[in-house]
Amino acid sequence: MMKTFQIAILTVVLLCAAGLPSLFAQDAAAAQGQSGGGFGESEFYVVQIPIERVFTHRKGYIIEYRKSPFVNKRVYIPNEWFIPVKGNAEPLKAEIILTGTGKRWPQMSLYYKDGVVDHVRLYLRRDQRHFTWGILPPISDYDSQFENITDLKLEYK
Repeated sequence: MMKTFQIAILTVVLLCAAGLPSLFAQDAAAAQGQSGGGFGESEFYVVQIPIERVFTHRKGYIIEYRKSPFVNKRVYIPNEWFIPVKGNAEPLKAEIILTGTGKRWPQMSLYYKDGVVDHVRLYLRRDQRHFTWGILPPISDYDSQFENITDLKLEYK
């Protein structure tokens, strides 16, 4: 019984001694401003929002999302946000990633920087026959909704 106890204590001491160098290595990396594993803090705060419907328009995309259980809201994303500007090295303001099947799609990821939406990614179903792709009524005038959009302001719960 005493011998088993001594072996258990010796094992704990050896395991602690083996872990000490890695503990000090993490402290040294933190002191130099490095993070373990190559991941640091991002400058973006990401909000993911499920999309209820997507409507294509000649001036952009109309995204319908759920604000609360019984209220849907719309946000308008102009085509210009998806097109790179010549001579401008800045990344796109918006991009579309077409997906296959899955319960997570469609969704929208908003990347906030300093409290303002920096860019948006739309994860949409590749198959436009899917029920999440909607068709706008032809008599509706949405042109004015796409004018002078410089930022996305979504309403949350």
